[in-house]
Amino acid sequence: MYEYKLKGIKSIYDGDTFIGYIDLGFGIVKEEKFRLALIDTPELRGDTLIEARISRDWLRNRIIKAFEDDKVILVKTIKDTKGKYGRYI
Repeated sequence: MYEYKLKGIKSIYDGDTFIGYIDLGFGIVKEEKFRLALIDTPELRGDTLIEARISRDWLRNRIIKAFEDDKVILVKTIKDTKGKYGRYI
């Protein structure tokens, strides 16, 4: 398992997928796409649109509040390789 400090968020696609900036150390920050492990939220298409927006907004608000409160957000990857859709899990 690998651990990175989340420095910022570029976008949140839905309740379980986001693009963020991680600190690799030595002043190096990299943009990566992440999929939250063991969480499955509705997709932003089809007849689950309303539920998908609710879950996406919940995740967005949690992350924004953590940054506002100056909390450190750590991203832990299960494997340091990308999954099927090019996202770290």
